[in-house]
Amino acid sequence: MKKTLFVLSWIPVFLLALVAQHALACCIDNDQDGYGVAFLDECPYPNQYDCDDTNPDINPGATEGAYGDPTCSDGVDNDCDDTVDMLDAGCFECTSPQDCDDGNPCTDDLCVGNVCEYVNNTAPCDDGDACTANDVCANGDCSGDPLDADQDGYTSDQCGGTDCDDSDAAINPGATEAPYGDPVCSDQVDNDCDDLIDMQDNGCLECTVPGDCDDANPCTEDDCVNNECVHVDNTDQDGDTFPGEACGGNDCNDSDPNVHPGVFEAPPEDPICTDGIDNNCNGYTDLEDAGCVPETGWAPSESANASVLGASSPEGSKLSNLLFSFLVPVGAVVLFRRVIRRR
Repeated sequence: MKKTLFVLSWIPVFLLALVAQHALACCIDNDQDGYGVAFLDECPYPNQYDCDDTNPDINPGATEGAYGDPTCSDGVDNDCDDTVDMLDAGCFECTSPQDCDDGNPCTDDLCVGNVCEYVNNTAPCDDGDACTANDVCANGDCSGDPLDADQDGYTSDQCGGTDCDDSDAAINPGATEAPYGDPVCSDQVDNDCDDLIDMQDNGCLECTVPGDCDDANPCTEDDCVNNECVHVDNTDQDGDTFPGEACGGNDCNDSDPNVHPGVFEAPPEDPICTDGIDNNCNGYTDLEDAGCVPETGWAPSESANASVLGASSPEGSKLSNLLFSFLVPVGAVVLFRRVIRRR
Protein backbone atom coordinates (compact mmCIF):
# COMPACT_ATOMS: atom_id res chain seq x y z
CA MET A 1 0.00 0.00 0.00
CA LYS A 2 2.81 2.39 0.89
CA LYS A 3 4.56 1.65 -2.40
CA THR A 4 1.36 2.40 -4.30
CA LEU A 5 0.94 5.71 -2.49
CA PHE A 6 4.60 6.50 -3.12
CA VAL A 7 4.22 5.88 -6.86
CA LEU A 8 1.01 7.88 -7.03
CA SER A 9 2.62 10.77 -5.20
CA TRP A 10 5.18 11.10 -8.00
CA ILE A 11 2.58 11.43 -10.79
CA PRO A 12 2.08 15.20 -10.27
CA VAL A 13 5.85 15.67 -10.25
CA PHE A 14 6.12 13.73 -13.50
CA LEU A 15 3.39 15.84 -15.11
CA LEU A 16 5.12 19.02 -14.00
CA ALA A 17 8.33 17.75 -15.52
CA LEU A 18 6.59 17.21 -18.86
CA VAL A 19 5.16 20.73 -18.76
CA ALA A 20 8.57 22.14 -17.89
CA GLN A 21 10.18 20.18 -20.70
CA HIS A 22 7.66 21.59 -23.19
CA ALA A 23 8.14 25.10 -21.85
CA LEU A 24 11.91 24.78 -22.18
CA ALA A 25 11.77 23.28 -25.71
CA CYS A 26 14.03 25.13 -28.09
CA CYS A 27 15.58 25.04 -31.52
CA ILE A 28 18.81 23.02 -31.55
CA ASP A 29 20.93 25.07 -33.96
CA ASN A 30 24.58 24.77 -33.09
CA ASP A 31 25.94 26.91 -35.94
CA GLN A 32 23.21 29.57 -35.55
CA ASP A 33 22.20 29.61 -39.22
CA GLY A 34 18.47 29.26 -38.48
CA TYR A 35 18.24 25.59 -39.45
CA GLY A 36 17.94 22.92 -36.77
CA VAL A 37 19.56 19.52 -36.52
CA ALA A 38 16.14 17.92 -37.16
CA PHE A 39 12.57 18.85 -38.07
CA LEU A 40 11.90 20.98 -34.98
CA ASP A 41 8.78 23.16 -34.69
CA GLU A 42 10.70 25.69 -32.59
CA CYS A 43 13.16 26.47 -35.39
CA PRO A 44 12.67 29.29 -37.91
CA TYR A 45 12.51 26.66 -40.68
CA PRO A 46 10.72 23.71 -39.01
CA ASN A 47 10.25 21.84 -42.31
CA GLN A 48 13.95 21.84 -43.19
CA TYR A 49 16.92 20.49 -41.29
CA ASP A 50 20.61 21.30 -41.37
CA CYS A 51 22.79 18.56 -42.87
CA ASP A 52 25.88 20.07 -41.20
CA ASP A 53 25.11 21.95 -38.00
CA THR A 54 28.77 22.81 -37.43
CA ASN A 55 29.11 25.12 -40.45
CA PRO A 56 26.75 28.13 -40.88
CA ASP A 57 27.55 28.24 -44.62
CA ILE A 58 26.00 24.80 -45.13
CA ASN A 59 22.21 24.64 -44.86
CA PRO A 60 19.09 24.28 -47.05
CA GLY A 61 19.09 28.03 -47.68
CA ALA A 62 22.63 28.15 -49.10
CA THR A 63 23.47 28.28 -52.82
CA GLU A 64 25.53 25.63 -54.57
CA GLY A 65 26.58 27.19 -57.88
CA ALA A 66 26.77 28.65 -60.40
CA TYR A 67 29.07 26.69 -62.72
CA GLY A 68 32.66 27.61 -61.97
CA ASP A 69 31.93 28.73 -58.41
CA PRO A 70 34.20 27.20 -55.71
CA THR A 71 31.11 25.53 -54.17
CA CYS A 72 30.93 23.36 -57.29
CA SER A 73 34.26 21.71 -56.56
CA ASP A 74 34.56 21.63 -52.76
CA GLY A 75 33.18 18.11 -52.32
CA VAL A 76 30.43 19.42 -50.03
CA ASP A 77 26.64 19.31 -50.29
CA ASN A 78 26.37 23.02 -49.57
CA ASP A 79 22.57 23.34 -49.91
CA CYS A 80 21.65 20.05 -48.25
CA ASP A 81 19.79 18.67 -51.28
CA ASP A 82 21.73 15.38 -51.29
CA THR A 83 23.65 16.32 -54.48
CA VAL A 84 27.30 17.42 -54.45
CA ASP A 85 29.22 19.71 -56.80
CA MET A 86 28.61 18.97 -60.51
CA LEU A 87 25.73 16.67 -59.64
CA ASP A 88 23.88 19.72 -58.32
CA ALA A 89 21.61 21.55 -60.77
CA GLY A 90 23.12 24.87 -59.64
CA CYS A 91 26.55 23.77 -60.84
CA PHE A 92 25.36 22.66 -64.24
CA GLU A 93 27.46 23.80 -67.22
CA CYS A 94 25.28 25.13 -70.03
CA THR A 95 26.10 25.48 -73.71
CA SER A 96 22.80 26.98 -74.91
CA PRO A 97 19.75 28.75 -73.40
CA GLN A 98 17.76 25.53 -73.76
CA ASP A 99 20.05 23.95 -71.18
CA CYS A 100 18.79 26.54 -68.66
CA ASP A 101 15.05 26.13 -69.12
CA ASP A 102 13.56 26.36 -65.62
CA GLY A 103 9.97 25.85 -66.74
CA ASN A 104 8.97 29.34 -65.58
CA PRO A 105 7.34 31.43 -68.34
CA CYS A 106 8.08 34.58 -66.35
CA THR A 107 11.86 34.33 -66.70
CA ASP A 108 14.07 34.65 -69.75
CA ASP A 109 16.55 31.78 -69.50
CA LEU A 110 20.06 32.65 -70.66
CA CYS A 111 23.38 30.83 -70.90
CA VAL A 112 26.21 33.29 -70.35
CA GLY A 113 29.78 31.95 -70.09
CA ASN A 114 28.49 28.42 -69.54
CA VAL A 115 26.45 29.71 -66.56
CA CYS A 116 22.66 29.86 -66.50
CA GLU A 117 21.11 33.25 -65.82
CA TYR A 118 17.44 34.00 -65.28
CA VAL A 119 15.92 37.44 -65.97
CA ASN A 120 12.34 38.32 -64.98
CA ASN A 121 10.05 39.37 -67.83
CA THR A 122 6.58 40.92 -68.24
CA ALA A 123 5.22 38.52 -70.84
CA PRO A 124 1.57 37.39 -71.02
CA CYS A 125 1.09 34.10 -69.23
CA ASP A 126 -1.44 31.68 -67.79
CA ASP A 127 -1.46 31.35 -64.02
CA GLY A 128 -3.74 28.31 -64.21
CA ASP A 129 -6.45 30.04 -62.19
CA ALA A 130 -9.85 30.06 -63.90
CA CYS A 131 -10.88 33.01 -61.74
CA THR A 132 -8.34 35.44 -63.20
CA ALA A 133 -8.00 37.15 -66.57
CA ASN A 134 -5.35 39.21 -68.37
CA ASP A 135 -2.60 37.16 -66.75
CA VAL A 136 0.83 38.76 -66.99
CA CYS A 137 4.29 38.16 -65.51
CA ALA A 138 5.62 40.37 -62.73
CA ASN A 139 8.66 39.79 -60.50
CA GLY A 140 9.04 36.27 -61.80
CA ASP A 141 5.45 35.24 -61.03
CA CYS A 142 2.31 34.99 -63.15
CA SER A 143 -0.90 36.60 -61.89
CA GLY A 144 -4.09 38.17 -63.27
CA ASP A 145 -7.10 40.36 -62.53
CA PRO A 146 -10.25 39.01 -60.81
CA LEU A 147 -12.53 37.47 -63.43
CA ASP A 148 -15.15 39.81 -64.88
CA ALA A 149 -15.93 38.10 -68.17
CA ASP A 150 -18.82 40.37 -69.15
CA GLN A 151 -16.95 43.55 -68.16
CA ASP A 152 -19.82 44.96 -66.12
CA GLY A 153 -17.64 45.84 -63.15
CA TYR A 154 -18.68 42.88 -60.99
CA THR A 155 -16.61 39.75 -60.31
CA SER A 156 -18.22 36.37 -60.91
CA ASP A 157 -19.86 34.77 -57.87
CA GLN A 158 -18.11 31.56 -58.90
CA CYS A 159 -14.88 33.31 -57.96
CA GLY A 160 -15.98 34.93 -54.71
CA GLY A 161 -17.68 37.93 -56.35
CA THR A 162 -21.34 39.01 -56.54
CA ASP A 163 -22.18 38.71 -60.26
CA CYS A 164 -24.65 35.84 -60.58
CA ASP A 165 -24.24 35.72 -64.40
CA ASP A 166 -20.82 36.81 -65.56
CA SER A 167 -21.71 36.16 -69.18
CA ASP A 168 -24.33 38.94 -69.41
CA ALA A 169 -23.39 42.55 -68.64
CA ALA A 170 -27.05 43.43 -68.01
CA ILE A 171 -27.22 41.04 -65.05
CA ASN A 172 -25.40 42.15 -61.91
CA PRO A 173 -26.10 43.47 -58.39
CA GLY A 174 -26.29 47.02 -59.76
CA ALA A 175 -29.08 46.26 -62.25
CA THR A 176 -32.74 47.17 -61.66
CA GLU A 177 -35.48 44.55 -61.59
CA ALA A 178 -38.52 46.90 -61.73
CA PRO A 179 -41.04 48.41 -62.05
CA TYR A 180 -44.21 46.39 -62.29
CA GLY A 181 -45.02 45.77 -65.95
CA ASP A 182 -41.44 46.09 -67.16
CA PRO A 183 -40.17 43.17 -69.30
CA VAL A 184 -37.53 42.39 -66.66
CA CYS A 185 -40.38 41.35 -64.37
CA SER A 186 -41.38 38.47 -66.60
CA ASP A 187 -38.10 37.31 -68.16
CA GLN A 188 -37.52 34.51 -65.64
CA VAL A 189 -34.12 36.01 -64.78
CA ASP A 190 -32.71 37.25 -61.49
CA ASN A 191 -31.56 40.51 -63.07
CA ASP A 192 -30.22 42.15 -59.91
CA CYS A 193 -28.68 39.02 -58.33
CA ASP A 194 -30.75 39.22 -55.13
CA ASP A 195 -31.98 35.61 -55.41
CA LEU A 196 -35.51 36.83 -56.28
CA ILE A 197 -36.94 36.38 -59.77
CA ASP A 198 -39.63 38.48 -61.49
CA MET A 199 -42.72 38.89 -59.28
CA GLN A 200 -40.83 37.56 -56.28
CA ASP A 201 -38.72 40.73 -56.43
CA ASN A 202 -40.00 43.70 -54.45
CA GLY A 203 -39.35 46.00 -57.41
CA CYS A 204 -41.74 44.03 -59.61
CA LEU A 205 -44.65 43.88 -57.18
CA GLU A 206 -47.96 45.38 -58.25
CA CYS A 207 -49.02 47.80 -55.53
CA THR A 208 -52.44 49.04 -54.49
CA VAL A 209 -51.47 51.30 -51.57
CA PRO A 210 -48.22 53.10 -50.58
CA GLY A 211 -47.69 50.54 -47.82
CA ASP A 212 -47.07 47.91 -50.49
CA CYS A 213 -43.99 49.87 -51.53
CA ASP A 214 -42.26 50.23 -48.19
CA ASP A 215 -38.57 49.64 -48.89
CA ALA A 216 -37.55 50.07 -45.23
CA ASN A 217 -35.37 53.00 -46.28
CA PRO A 218 -36.00 56.12 -44.13
CA CYS A 219 -34.43 58.26 -46.83
CA THR A 220 -37.09 57.61 -49.48
CA GLU A 221 -40.74 58.58 -49.74
CA ASP A 222 -42.59 55.45 -50.89
CA ASP A 223 -45.71 55.77 -52.99
CA CYS A 224 -47.92 53.66 -55.27
CA VAL A 225 -48.71 55.28 -58.64
CA ASN A 226 -50.72 53.35 -61.24
CA ASN A 227 -49.98 50.08 -59.43
CA GLU A 228 -46.26 50.77 -59.60
CA CYS A 229 -44.03 51.57 -56.65
CA VAL A 230 -42.29 54.95 -56.76
CA HIS A 231 -39.46 55.82 -54.38
CA VAL A 232 -38.57 59.52 -54.11
CA ASP A 233 -35.48 60.83 -52.32
CA ASN A 234 -36.42 62.19 -48.91
CA THR A 235 -33.09 62.84 -47.19
CA ASP A 236 -34.31 66.31 -46.04
CA GLN A 237 -37.69 65.56 -44.51
CA ASP A 238 -38.29 68.98 -42.87
CA GLY A 239 -37.22 71.00 -45.92
CA ASP A 240 -34.57 73.09 -44.14
CA THR A 241 -31.93 72.14 -46.76
CA PHE A 242 -30.02 70.06 -44.20
CA PRO A 243 -30.22 66.24 -44.70
CA GLY A 244 -31.01 64.23 -41.60
CA GLU A 245 -28.39 62.26 -39.71
CA ALA A 246 -30.17 59.00 -40.56
CA CYS A 247 -29.48 59.72 -44.22
CA GLY A 248 -25.84 60.70 -43.81
CA GLY A 249 -26.47 64.41 -43.14
CA ASN A 250 -25.92 66.62 -40.08
CA ASP A 251 -29.49 67.68 -39.16
CA CYS A 252 -30.00 66.29 -35.65
CA ASN A 253 -33.81 66.72 -35.91
CA ASP A 254 -35.03 66.34 -39.47
CA SER A 255 -38.66 66.72 -38.42
CA ASP A 256 -38.25 70.35 -37.27
CA PRO A 257 -37.12 72.99 -39.84
CA ASN A 258 -36.07 75.28 -36.96
CA VAL A 259 -33.45 72.84 -35.75
CA HIS A 260 -30.33 72.42 -37.87
CA PRO A 261 -26.64 73.45 -37.98
CA GLY A 262 -26.23 77.24 -38.21
CA VAL A 263 -29.11 78.24 -35.93
CA PHE A 264 -28.11 80.89 -33.33
CA GLU A 265 -28.57 79.39 -29.87
CA ALA A 266 -28.28 82.78 -28.10
CA PRO A 267 -28.39 85.32 -26.46
CA PRO A 268 -28.81 84.15 -22.82
CA GLU A 269 -32.18 85.86 -22.31
CA ASP A 270 -33.69 84.35 -25.46
CA PRO A 271 -36.25 81.53 -24.90
CA ILE A 272 -34.12 79.37 -27.18
CA CYS A 273 -31.69 79.02 -24.27
CA THR A 274 -34.27 77.33 -22.05
CA ASP A 275 -36.22 75.18 -24.50
CA GLY A 276 -34.31 71.98 -23.75
CA ILE A 277 -33.31 71.59 -27.42
CA ASP A 278 -29.94 71.49 -29.15
CA ASN A 279 -31.15 73.95 -31.78
CA ASN A 280 -27.90 74.24 -33.75
CA CYS A 281 -26.95 70.54 -33.62
CA ASN A 282 -23.54 71.24 -32.11
CA GLY A 283 -23.91 68.77 -29.24
CA TYR A 284 -24.79 71.39 -26.58
CA THR A 285 -28.21 72.20 -25.14
CA ASP A 286 -29.27 75.54 -23.59
CA LEU A 287 -26.73 76.63 -20.92
CA GLU A 288 -24.25 74.07 -22.22
CA ASP A 289 -23.95 76.19 -25.35
CA ALA A 290 -21.48 79.10 -25.30
CA GLY A 291 -24.06 81.53 -26.66
CA CYS A 292 -26.43 80.86 -23.77
CA VAL A 293 -23.92 81.25 -20.90
CA PRO A 294 -24.75 84.49 -19.01
CA GLU A 295 -22.23 87.37 -18.91
CA THR A 296 -19.84 85.73 -21.37
CA GLY A 297 -21.19 87.27 -24.53
CA TRP A 298 -22.49 85.13 -27.34
CA ALA A 299 -21.61 84.02 -30.81
CA PRO A 300 -22.91 81.33 -33.13
CA SER A 301 -21.18 77.98 -32.67
CA GLU A 302 -19.20 76.92 -35.73
CA SER A 303 -19.34 73.18 -35.33
CA ALA A 304 -20.45 70.35 -33.13
CA ASN A 305 -16.90 70.17 -31.77
CA ALA A 306 -16.79 73.84 -30.71
CA SER A 307 -15.31 74.22 -27.21
CA VAL A 308 -16.95 76.15 -24.39
CA LEU A 309 -14.76 77.95 -21.85
CA GLY A 310 -11.72 76.15 -23.19
CA ALA A 311 -13.18 72.63 -22.97
CA SER A 312 -12.46 70.25 -25.85
CA SER A 313 -15.72 68.29 -25.69
CA PRO A 314 -19.36 68.62 -24.58
CA GLU A 315 -18.49 66.77 -21.37
CA GLY A 316 -15.56 69.11 -20.74
CA SER A 317 -17.77 72.09 -21.48
CA LYS A 318 -20.32 70.96 -18.92
CA LEU A 319 -17.58 70.68 -16.30
CA SER A 320 -16.14 74.07 -17.23
CA ASN A 321 -19.54 75.72 -17.00
CA LEU A 322 -20.22 74.12 -13.61
CA LEU A 323 -16.88 75.35 -12.29
CA PHE A 324 -17.59 78.77 -13.71
CA SER A 325 -21.03 78.86 -12.08
CA PHE A 326 -19.46 77.83 -8.74
CA LEU A 327 -16.40 80.10 -8.76
CA VAL A 328 -18.20 83.31 -9.73
CA PRO A 329 -20.40 83.40 -6.56
CA VAL A 330 -17.43 82.37 -4.39
CA GLY A 331 -15.36 85.17 -5.83
CA ALA A 332 -18.15 87.63 -5.23
CA VAL A 333 -18.39 86.60 -1.56
CA VAL A 334 -14.62 86.96 -1.04
CA LEU A 335 -14.63 90.39 -2.66
CA PHE A 336 -17.63 91.51 -0.54
CA ARG A 337 -15.87 90.46 2.71
CA ARG A 338 -12.76 92.45 1.82
CA VAL A 339 -14.84 95.52 1.18
CA ILE A 340 -16.61 95.14 4.55
CA ARG A 341 -13.26 94.72 6.40
CA ARG A 342 -11.83 97.87 4.85
CA ARG A 343 -14.80 99.84 6.11
